[in-house]
Amino acid sequence: MEKQHILDIIKEKRKIANLTQQEVASQLAISRTQYANIENGNSEMSLDKFLKIIEILDLEMNSFDKQKKKEMQRDILYEELLNIANKLKSL
Repeated sequence: MEKQHILDIIKEKRKIANLTQQEVASQLAISRTQYANIENGNSEMSLDKFLKIIEILDLEMNSFDKQKKKEMQRDILYEELLNIANKLKSL
């Protein structure tokens, strides 16, 4: 499952739930701009944020193929590890 498809599902479910980006962002403790960047694919989301979004939007994990979910979690974790490694290099 492509990242954009997942983001489209998140955006669609947010709208169906009649939640604004600001309302979701507040529950994530981030700014609306940060959330909009995540939802539009302009910013990466952490695994924690992804799982919290799923909880907020009451998404059934069946919305995502189980194997693809695992792949996506692995990809997000990999990105987080790369970011940590890059930060450590700059110290």
